[in-house]
Amino acid sequence: MVDEDDGAAADEPSRSTSTHARAMKRRQGVIGVVVAAIIVVLIVVVVSVSIAQGGSTGTDQSSDQIPPVVTGSGAPSGDASSVSPSDPASSDPGAVPTAPVEAAPVPIDSPATSIPGLTFAISSMQSVEGTATAVGEVAGPSIQFTVTATNTTGDPISLETTVVNVTYGDAQTPADSLSTGTVPIPPVVEAGASAAGTYIFNVPLDQRGDLRVSVDYQVGTPIVVFEGAGPQ
Repeated sequence: MVDEDDGAAADEPSRSTSTHARAMKRRQGVIGVVVAAIIVVLIVVVVSVSIAQGGSTGTDQSSDQIPPVVTGSGAPSGDASSVSPSDPASSDPGAVPTAPVEAAPVPIDSPATSIPGLTFAISSMQSVEGTATAVGEVAGPSIQFTVTATNTTGDPISLETTVVNVTYGDAQTPADSLSTGTVPIPPVVEAGASAAGTYIFNVPLDQRGDLRVSVDYQVGTPIVVFEGAGPQ
């Protein structure tokens, strides 16, 4: 017959072993969970870095593949060759604009050459009573005259940018133009032909002893000036 104390002693090691085994399993489970969490975090970090790098690379590549914008000259807009020397964008932004150049004045009744093959002349200047119809105009004593452009070349010449002005008196005060009665010079003078326009400007009667009529054909060409006394 086995003594009860001997049986209890025999069962004690087995219970200890079982408890140890369970503790080991719990530790292994916790370690597994921790390792799994670390792996998940590493995967998330790696994926995030890959996406960030891929997006940056894609942006750079897409920007490199954008074709250059072609300007009217046919050259890419970023190409310095697309800017002509006369283009304002190619000039020094800090440069002071130069004043328009005037040709030597000629008598009011004489023709003046603007460019080779193009001459201007003043004719039919007379005193009129100007009528004000547009905003800012003032009715009163005025002068009316005709500007004639003559083209002796073999090609049409554009007059679209031609501007006519009048100054008067010792101070060369700018005269105001009147729309009623004014018929601007046509935009083109054909080859071997002439084109004329009629202009009316306010000029006081007592300031007509020194008139200057200027015809500015286009930017970059000298302004032709007609000088003399006006009609009373």
